[in-house]
Amino acid sequence: MKKFLSAALALFLIICTLSACGKTEKPPKPDTTDTTETNDISIPTIPQCTYEYTIQEHSTIVSETEAGGRNTKFLRFPVVSNMANAEIQTKVNAILLVKAENFYKTTLKDIDIYMEEGTIFNYEVTSCTVEYASDNFLSVKSAINFTTSTSEYSANSVYTTNIDLKTGEEVTGEDIFSDFMTINNKFIGGDFKQEYGMENLLNLTNYSDMILQYKSDRNIYPDIYFSYDKLIINIDLTDSLGSAAGFSIPLADVRDCLKLIPN
Repeated sequence: MKKFLSAALALFLIICTLSACGKTEKPPKPDTTDTTETNDISIPTIPQCTYEYTIQEHSTIVSETEAGGRNTKFLRFPVVSNMANAEIQTKVNAILLVKAENFYKTTLKDIDIYMEEGTIFNYEVTSCTVEYASDNFLSVKSAINFTTSTSEYSANSVYTTNIDLKTGEEVTGEDIFSDFMTINNKFIGGDFKQEYGMENLLNLTNYSDMILQYKSDRNIYPDIYFSYDKLIINIDLTDSLGSAAGFSIPLADVRDCLKLIPN
């Protein structure tokens, strides 16, 4: 009887493994999730994800200086595959590539000056992570490191990409926030937790000054991304402090402030 139970358990585990949603990379698991109560047992609600994605790397030598220096560009961005809708898959992959290229161009807005003066620069997407993936929604965080030969400091910025997979369209802050003022007040009140950025950041600035640059009445919103259980706001401090900073809050605390909640 014991041998039979052991064999049955092994078969069950194999079936569960083969049935799991296959992805080359998986988003981080949530600390907590919305739960359904069944006989006093909390069951996490995990979204279905039937497609796959990989992080593609693209390295380029942009130019070489007369002194032998190299200006380099290193992109990392997700590529989605095996979606049920091939047309939407094409749109999604185009958005992810164009977003990577456009952020490079924005960062290198002075590239002609660099070239003329012989300044060496190196631009790299140091990490690209799919933070939320379901059949309906994709949320990506990309971290950038940018250095030049004329500065001893590097600039560390972040850009995010959020895509509605039902339509294949990118969504922005205007599509996501319904009550940014309450989000603003929660941020100033210290309800958000710092996820990344400079250590001792609050010795150099404060919550009110950081969020001041964003104004919903002018449709100026911070970049955001989702994890399974959190909303993360990316505060752009690259020009003032040389580094972006990310702050999170449980989705459960801001549901009433959002037009869009991924599922």
